Amino acid sequence: MRENIFIKNKLKKIAIENYLKVKLKSAGFIDVDIVKTAFNTRIVIYVLKPGFVIGKKGANIRLLTTELEEKFGFNKVHIEIGEIPNKNLDAKVIIENMRKNIGAGMTWKSVVYGALRQIREAGAIGAEIIAKGNTTGKGQRKRKSRFFFGYMKKAGDQKSLVSYEKATTFPSLGTIGIKLR
Repeated sequence: MRENIFIKNKLKKIAIENYLKVKLKSAGFIDVDIVKTAFNTRIVIYVLKPGFVIGKKGANIRLLTTELEEKFGFNKVHIEIGEIPNKNLDAKVIIENMRKNIGAGMTWKSVVYGALRQIREAGAIGAEIIAKGNTTGKGQRKRKSRFFFGYMKKAGDQKSLVSYEKATTFPSLGTIGIKLR
């Protein structure tokens, strides 16, 4: 019955992740780590804009602490803001920036090429971005475009080393789905 504990903990982490994704959308939520100790629960939140999480004089972080204690039944929650080690190689960070830029009105092709350039300069071996949806103007015709550089493993054991992320953005034309490897 030990497996049930692990499953419950993972389901709780997923619920917290979904809650924080909605709550901290303006801060650019990326990921969360939960470390339980005997005395307290330490929650490390990774965001693009830490100031939004902390708030004015720490008001937002105190409110978030009490909400997490009440909603998920933790005792003595300590929230930390974690730093993302290499933002230019993290798929979640890049896809979030692409989604935000396309939603703000930048052309999707320039955003994709900029992201590929950013990844290449960070030292990646290869990358692939697939954009599907209403990428053309007046005709509302849907199409799929693939942009890539370098070497990309798609089969075998090394496939697990490739980070993969997908997102949907809603520019004025329609809906565009983006996949990043």
